[in-house]
Amino acid sequence: MNKIALITWLNGRKELSAKVLRYFSQFDLSHFIAIGTDCEDVCKGTKFKYTECENDPLGNKWNEAFRQLKGLEFDYVLIVGSDDFLSANTIDFYLNEANRDVYEFSDIFICDELNKESIYLNEIDNCGAGMLIKREFIELMNFEPVPNHIKKGLDRNIKEHLKKYGAKVSYVSYALNRFALIDIKNGYSMNSFESLNNRNCVELDYNYVIGLVSTS
Repeated sequence: MNKIALITWLNGRKELSAKVLRYFSQFDLSHFIAIGTDCEDVCKGTKFKYTECENDPLGNKWNEAFRQLKGLEFDYVLIVGSDDFLSANTIDFYLNEANRDVYEFSDIFICDELNKESIYLNEIDNCGAGMLIKREFIELMNFEPVPNHIKKGLDRNIKEHLKKYGAKVSYVSYALNRFALIDIKNGYSMNSFESLNNRNCVELDYNYVIGLVSTS
């Protein structure tokens, strides 16, 4: 079984983030790391170890999660946003079958929690959510995969860094493997549901999509 360290970042949207952290705490992962800005209370009742960090610049906050991995035993690091859910079969695959350099999602479900609407995007680029990275590449990047000063483009930057070290990306998706990545929007997200819904997408029943994971 792979030893997996999960990292995530917290800022605002506390009710949703607490739900995300409780969800992932049910899985048999080796380490749970949360880097937040005034969000220590979100981690109560979960397995997550909390570290406070300013939200600006985001690059430094992102890197702080990776720095927390120093000295820990793990085979892979799993990146999850504080509004993202992965289906249980995805976690099971990562734990028991993952053996490549990097795994990345090529499709995603977006759910509007306020209006109970859902869409499916079958082609996404530079998706950090749900990404699984082998330990050796974290070490090659010296536990700082992005420039400390940047405020956007985090997923793209880490992909460019991994490419520099020759990491080969393997893709997972709902279409290919029935692995589900679900991003929840509730009015506090960086990108609104409306802006994403303008893309080429498929509208789906909200209850069907939420049913792919247990978010209680």
